[in-house]
Amino acid sequence: MTQEIEKCPNCLNTFTLKRLNQKYCSDNCRIQKNNANSRKFRELTKTTNHILLKNRNILAALEGEQISEIDLKIKGFDFRYVTNFRTNEQTKQPDFFCYDYGYFFVKTKKTQLIEIFKL
Repeated sequence: MTQEIEKCPNCLNTFTLKRLNQKYCSDNCRIQKNNANSRKFRELTKTTNHILLKNRNILAALEGEQISEIDLKIKGFDFRYVTNFRTNEQTKQPDFFCYDYGYFFVKTKKTQLIEIFKL
């Protein structure tokens, strides 16, 4: 086996391969890189869960009400984040959920409202 020299993706130092599938120069570099990748995922999950919980709390405070889309946005609701959705059997329109609270769009003659309910 010829000695191949590679660059460590963590510290960017060059090293001689001890195995053909070796990526990092040491266990310490491998662990640091894996921890950094895990940290990115944890931060993404934490941010997403924060937005979903905020949406859920807004819906909980408005349970049973009808509100305009603009007013819901003003309260801080982010329509891009839901935990689930389903097609309502009666209206054939989608119901959207943030954990245990849901909402659906109600069209009136002048505007479109959002009705909020609890599962």
